[in-house]
Amino acid sequence: KNMKDRFPGAVIAGAYSPPFGEWPAEEHERIFQLIRDSGASLIWVGLGCPKQERWIARFKDRLPPGVYFGIGAAFAFHANRVRQAPAFLQKIGMEWAFRMLTEPRRLFRRYLVNNSLFLWYLRGRIQAAGVERGRGAR
Repeated sequence: KNMKDRFPGAVIAGAYSPPFGEWPAEEHERIFQLIRDSGASLIWVGLGCPKQERWIARFKDRLPPGVYFGIGAAFAFHANRVRQAPAFLQKIGMEWAFRMLTEPRRLFRRYLVNNSLFLWYLRGRIQAAGVERGRGAR
């Protein structure tokens, strides 16, 4: 309701809030069918990071055609259920710090572990690309 009030021109093809925890196979099938029946081509998946990205990747071959966006807490922000960082923090790219301070138990591991792993992986990819580029230049 808040989303429709806030964005009156938007066409919202459907919304579904799955149960918490692990889902049985039937739940996944239900979600696939709901997406299929909606006719949506742009699908926002707001399960939180990294669950939404893993879900999209795991079922990419079974999901109906469309563009899938892992949007994290965007629904909660726009529905005014979660407070967003002040505009000046958003502008300088520090919304993550605000969220970390307001939800440390939930976000500490995600930010420390997942982001560190990502940076480690990225470093390796950049290093490998440099080696490949060096070989090709000779």
